Amino acid sequence: MDCTSRPYVSNIQISKFGFVSDFDIRISCFAFITLCCFATSALAEPLPFRPAASTDEAVKRIEELGGVVRLLDTNGDALEVDFQFAVPELRDEHLQYLHSLKNVAALRLKRTAITDDGLSHVAKVGTLRRLHLDQTSVSDDGLNHLVSLSELEFLNLYGTAVGDAGLQRFKKLPKLTTLIVANTNATEKGIESLKQAAPQLQIVPDPAEDRRRANVVMDVARRLLADAEEEGTAAQRDLEQLAPRAEEFKKKEEEARKQLDDARKQTEDPRRKRDDAKRKSDDAKRRFDDLNRRANDAKRRSEDTARKSKEKPDDDNLRREAEKRRREADEARSRFDEANKQYDIAQRNYDEAQKRFEEAEAKAKAAQSNFDEARQIAERARNAKKNVEAAEKILGGARNRVADAERLQRE
Repeated sequence: MDCTSRPYVSNIQISKFGFVSDFDIRISCFAFITLCCFATSALAEPLPFRPAASTDEAVKRIEELGGVVRLLDTNGDALEVDFQFAVPELRDEHLQYLHSLKNVAALRLKRTAITDDGLSHVAKVGTLRRLHLDQTSVSDDGLNHLVSLSELEFLNLYGTAVGDAGLQRFKKLPKLTTLIVANTNATEKGIESLKQAAPQLQIVPDPAEDRRRANVVMDVARRLLADAEEEGTAAQRDLEQLAPRAEEFKKKEEEARKQLDDARKQTEDPRRKRDDAKRKSDDAKRRFDDLNRRANDAKRRSEDTARKSKEKPDDDNLRREAEKRRREADEARSRFDEANKQYDIAQRNYDEAQKRFEEAEAKAKAAQSNFDEARQIAERARNAKKNVEAAEKILGGARNRVADAERLQRE
């Protein structure tokens, strides 16, 4: 409420000078309002550009405009200059302060009043890697200035008047990898043309890629919906057919469990006999190998001694030694033959024991399979109602995903 609309209290005010009229009060209020408006107008006067004599002075001038200068990385010397919260009076000529700073790598100009002319000053910052021009009045003409920024990697043009003609400028920026052109005049045709010329460039949005992804999402959503519908039908069928027979299936499950336990017990004795036969077969094999080695050694010694005796037929000692070695070789061979027979018997016993164990094991596996089937049916019967409820939730979620995919395709 201003002074001129104040409620009426009295037509006089008391002061040390006597009586003051209501008209005088209105005149005073008008003078006060005029003074406030003048002060506000004075504050709104744009700050003029004044050349900076040093880096510190440039930083000070930027801060006076509401900008911020900070390090991008505490371990380096690259700078970021942020004007997105600067005063409304920020103008193109103020961007000349950037020229007094070294290694400016990022510049934020979101929602500022800079124009195409201001980009001529930005173009002189050769170290710039990231540039935010979103929601400014820059156009295709201004983008001509940016082709000299050979280090530029990221450019945000969201909400500008840039169109297809401006996009073609970026074919000359080999390091540019991210370009944001949402809510601009750029068309799908212009974006595709730029993508063909600069395959390393990721453009956001990318209508063709977004459409492809939307189609993929839709395909997946429809498959999930089909699966959910199939599961829902199966759950409903269980509720109708299995749930009423839950007690019957429970008894069959218990009976199958008992048969499984019996079958497992029936494998214990064959397993024990199989293991015992395996140990005996292994022992017989080790004895067979040992006696075979000894028989070969004895045969080798006998042949060696017989050869020496033949060379010296008059040497009775050699003749007696050769006869002794021959008898030893014959005895070793006889023991080996007996060990070979015992090994054959042990191996046959093991094979028979293994066969009986495998038969018992097969019966146990069959009993396990029967029990698993009986338990599965019993669980389906017990949980039929709960499974239907869960299937309905899954089906609802699948339908929502299809609806979301349809919205994504429309967008």
